Amino acid sequence: MENRIVDPVRIGDRLRALRGTRSIAVVSKATGLSQARIGNYEHGIRVPTDEAKVLLANFYCTSVQKIFFT
Repeated sequence: MENRIVDPVRIGDRLRALRGTRSIAVVSKATGLSQARIGNYEHGIRVPTDEAKVLLANFYCTSVQKIFFT
């Protein structure tokens, strides 16, 4: 089965679900990504860079594949 990137809206949905009740500020501080960038990812406006994908996956204790690919 081939891995493909999912659409930005689905990525945003996954990131919001992973964040849960934590604020964007908490994720921003922990990852070094700006709050605006995280908000853009969560709203499907932008797709994270590879570096941002790794930072987010590490913060959420999951794999890049589980968040960004299916």
